[in-house]
Amino acid sequence: MEMFKDLNEIKNINYLSNLLETAEEELDQQEKKISSIKRSLHNSLLTLIERRLGVVEKSVDMLTVDTRDFSEIFLKEREVLTELLQSPFEEVSKKSQSILDRMLRLITQLSK
Repeated sequence: MEMFKDLNEIKNINYLSNLLETAEEELDQQEKKISSIKRSLHNSLLTLIERRLGVVEKSVDMLTVDTRDFSEIFLKEREVLTELLQSPFEEVSKKSQSILDRMLRLITQLSK
């Protein structure tokens, strides 16, 4: 009788081990999918911000300088870039820094 109990426990252990392995594989796939989606989101944000910056950079000569406070320009974009600097994707972090540098140079230029 004891032998049957052991056999049932062994079957249960094998079954649970298989369930665990399957769940871990599914989790791994979901983590890869999340990472891919985050990378795509970060890159899309960078592309949008870079386009907006490019438009302002190209039209800076046409701007009439007044007494406005240019530190407020691109405020939301600078917040996003600051967050993206912490991205786990190195290329996103580097591009964020590059765009942020361009943005700050432009703001400095406009503020003179």
